[in-house]
Amino acid sequence: MTTVTLKSVIEAMSRRLGRHPDATDAIEPEQRKELIGYLGVRLAEVWGWAWWPDLMKCEERLVLTDATSGEPRIDFETAEWSALTTYAVGDVRQRYGKRYEALLAGLNQDPATATTYWSEVTRTPIGAVKMVTTNNPLASDYPEEWPFQPKGAGIVVTDTSVGTSVWVLCRTKCPELTGEAWESGVAYVAGDVRYHEEAGDCYRCRRGTASEDPETSTDYWEKLEIPAILRAALVELSLADAFYSDDREGEAEKLEDRGYEKLEIAGAIALKQQRVTETAGVVNLG
Repeated sequence: MTTVTLKSVIEAMSRRLGRHPDATDAIEPEQRKELIGYLGVRLAEVWGWAWWPDLMKCEERLVLTDATSGEPRIDFETAEWSALTTYAVGDVRQRYGKRYEALLAGLNQDPATATTYWSEVTRTPIGAVKMVTTNNPLASDYPEEWPFQPKGAGIVVTDTSVGTSVWVLCRTKCPELTGEAWESGVAYVAGDVRYHEEAGDCYRCRRGTASEDPETSTDYWEKLEIPAILRAALVELSLADAFYSDDREGEAEKLEDRGYEKLEIAGAIALKQQRVTETAGVVNLG
């Protein structure tokens, strides 16, 4: 997926607001927070506006049985590993922002270091599910689909005859942005999100740290990506919100209309690219 930095989007907004293109470093922290606040809201909107190919993933997931209702369920999020829990073979847990599957039953075996007991696996944080199938829909012309509905932090399959695993075609989870700047020497915990002024990006903390620089410490921080295909619409729509807040409703409405036009264009381009790839025999979903 082609991405852009958060800083480049802020710079584009700054130019349109009448600031010098190279003067974005002079933006006051509160002003930056305000701009990123608009961007965060609009990013969530455009992220879910379409089934963008670059934002789609297809993964095999375990089907669990809900302890209360007995319904077959698929969790969106992976629970955190606990030193107090005895895990069985096949259990999946999260540790320092990474996901691990248990190879052996065990207690107090840290997934980050106990490689005999755990193996790192790829599990994409799910934002929305498009399709649940028995077979890989990217490798099968007629994948068997299963009906599902959202429930809690996941989905339930409404047909109880489903097997123990399925394939999930889903949209990845939209990142949460913040204008709160990262500072060296401050103790951060897993899940904290901070803006790195020099890098111009937001980062999510993987594991507790007070000194690791987000731009260089990938073991401690994860960069939050902004898809390039959404950039043009994102700038227009976020600017519209800035103008609305300044009681410039007429200009804001024009910007909003232009933003949705750019979103339509981006959607048409994405669809065309997907059709070309499908014709070549492979569906590219990121």
